[in-house]
Amino acid sequence: MNATRRAYDVAYCCFLLLAVVVLFLMYLRSSFTDAEWANGAGGIFFLLLPLIVLPIAATLIGIVLSMRLWKHWPLPALAAGWGLIVAESFIEFGSKAFQEFVYILYALGVGVMSGLWFLGSSRRHYPPPVAAAKK
Repeated sequence: MNATRRAYDVAYCCFLLLAVVVLFLMYLRSSFTDAEWANGAGGIFFLLLPLIVLPIAATLIGIVLSMRLWKHWPLPALAAGWGLIVAESFIEFGSKAFQEFVYILYALGVGVMSGLWFLGSSRRHYPPPVAAAKK
């Protein structure tokens, strides 16, 4: 039972890591103007490349775990949301404001689902073990 609970925790952490990094990079991108990006502020992203690659790898782990733990509905929903985010990024549907709204909405949704898991749902699904009575 403890290993299964740990698998759920790892899956939620993997998706949460991507959401936090997406929000951080969106904040970083919005703090510079287009002229500053053209003059070299984009080099910050080159320095932060490991920070960008790590959550993508963690999300792939989260997707594999969500397939393994498919009976718990939020995990496949998070994986499907990530798939929609990737598809939306490649086809660049809508305006720039719409794309940023979708990223923020996904990150907040992941934060809420992960927060609910860590703050309450995990205790409800897996109650703490009861100590054996001593004779």
